Amino acid sequence: TLWRSLAGAEAGPLLNIYSMTGAIFICGIYTVPYSFTMVSSALDEMAVELEDAAATLGSGTLRTMLSITIPLVTPAVIASFILSFIQGLTLFGVPAFLLTPTGIPVVTTKLAEFYQLFPPEIYMAAAYCMPLLLVTAMLFWMRRRILGRKQFVTISGKSRAGRRIALGAARWPAFGAALLLPLVSVFLPYAALLLVSLTRAWGQGLSWENLSLHWYWWALFGNSETHTAIVNSLLFSTLAATLCVMLGTVVAYIVERRLVFGASLFGAVTTVPIIIPGIVMSVGFFAAYTRAPLNLYGTPLLLVAAFAATFLPIAYAHGGSILKGIGPELERAARSLGAGEGRTFLSITIPLMGGGLLSGWFLVFIPIIRELSVAVFLITPKTNVMTTLIYNAKDGGNYEAVCAMSVLLLLITLALVAAAGPLTRLTTVRRTSRATARKTAPAEGVLPT
Repeated sequence: TLWRSLAGAEAGPLLNIYSMTGAIFICGIYTVPYSFTMVSSALDEMAVELEDAAATLGSGTLRTMLSITIPLVTPAVIASFILSFIQGLTLFGVPAFLLTPTGIPVVTTKLAEFYQLFPPEIYMAAAYCMPLLLVTAMLFWMRRRILGRKQFVTISGKSRAGRRIALGAARWPAFGAALLLPLVSVFLPYAALLLVSLTRAWGQGLSWENLSLHWYWWALFGNSETHTAIVNSLLFSTLAATLCVMLGTVVAYIVERRLVFGASLFGAVTTVPIIIPGIVMSVGFFAAYTRAPLNLYGTPLLLVAAFAATFLPIAYAHGGSILKGIGPELERAARSLGAGEGRTFLSITIPLMGGGLLSGWFLVFIPIIRELSVAVFLITPKTNVMTTLIYNAKDGGNYEAVCAMSVLLLLITLALVAAAGPLTRLTTVRRTSRATARKTAPAEGVLPT
């Protein structure tokens, strides 16, 4: 409406969201956080001495950025491109919502068609997954070819925080450009979800008579299917995240401490799922575990196992990063006193990891509870989760109910994110307090001086 009033455009949508352009737009918004997180982390860790030296020698801001800053963060840029490309290539929810009504096919929606046949064309679905794996492998091969043996590290002393750059007249346009992405990816969509969910019938407009909490009451208490899906989402995500953290931490401990011959092979196998698209993973689980002798189709165990396998690399990488900061001296002391490897791990290493394990659990739990591409091919009516219920409900055209369920899923996720920080800090404080108490308490049988 604002665009029409400013440009005098005719009535009609500014952007037809039910099109390939609309799907690309949404996929781009969805994958921006990957690039932002990886590149900003690389920039934070980069020393600024080279930028200062370039400025001292008369280089302008733009030239310094192009010749110093961007080359140093090239690995992060390439890695974020690969990750964003894979995520966009394997997204199921976006094309299912936006392209299926218009009849535009993509690989992920084609896989859904094979599953909806009776009997499911599992062999055709497996064949369709092969190009996705080949493209993924080719991307990592290109990354290796581009980076080669180049070094992207700087040898310097103590670094300081990045310096501010005076933008002058470009300050407010840059501020507006920075706000554009949050506006179109956060504020407008979430405001629309909330408004639609608070109306009995969206087509009747926003009036006091039409505003109601009817659909929230319906989702929480009036519909047993929705209630079951909420319980399933929380239960399956909890079990899968716990299993993920347990397996990831054990494997990380074996790899970091070199406990067995070929420990690095364990790490390599654990990280393989990160380069396998989630939808390909679900096809593999369906083909492997839905027939004799296991025949797990329709059981919660199948979903829990698929979720755990998909997000195991995150738990493994997180556990490894924590163990790198914990010296092995106390573990060696425990072994010298006769403790076995298992007891050493449980009584020494796990307590030292403390809040890191809790933060890793939240790090895995949150993407699991909102995962669709893995769940959509493995669920049954009894094992429905929130994401698949939302996906199935959109076919009925009841967008008020869809938006209410979406807001509930969003609130659950936000509540978990809000709880993660304080719980992690509380665990760390308690661990530190116990360690301090042990250091200051007199040993048994020794008089304090």
